[in-house]
Amino acid sequence: MVDGTTAAVSGDPIALNDEVGGVAVDDGVVYVGTTGDVTPIDEASLVVGDPILLKGGSLFLAGPGGIWVAFPLADELRWFDLGGQESRGGPVPGVGKGVGDLVLHDDRVWLTDTAAGTVVQVEVA
Repeated sequence: MVDGTTAAVSGDPIALNDEVGGVAVDDGVVYVGTTGDVTPIDEASLVVGDPILLKGGSLFLAGPGGIWVAFPLADELRWFDLGGQESRGGPVPGVGKGVGDLVLHDDRVWLTDTAAGTVVQVEVA
C-alpha cells in the first residue's frame, strides 16, 4: 500500500501468478485482472482468494454478487457469479469487441464501444 499524502510504502506487494491489468473494488474485495483470470483479494486482511478463470476476457467490472466481463474475440459481455464462479444467464452479444470502459449505475451496466463510437447500456436483471 502507498500512503497518498506521504508516498510512503507500507507492507509488501502482493504477488500474483499472471501479468496484472485492471483493478476494481466492491464490498471490501479488491479484484485484480490478470492475463488469465480475475483474482479477489480481501481489502482488510489482504488474503488472496481463488482466481476466477476468464480465458479470453479483457475488461471487467465488479458489482454486487458478481463481475461483468467483456470478451472481445467473442464480441460479448458475460456476468459471473462470485459464489460459484460460473457464468449466469446468457451472454450479451455484440458488445464485447470494442469495450473501452464499464460502469455500473442504477442497475445498469454502461459501456463505451470504441469500435462503434457509441455508449451502450445493459439492464441488470
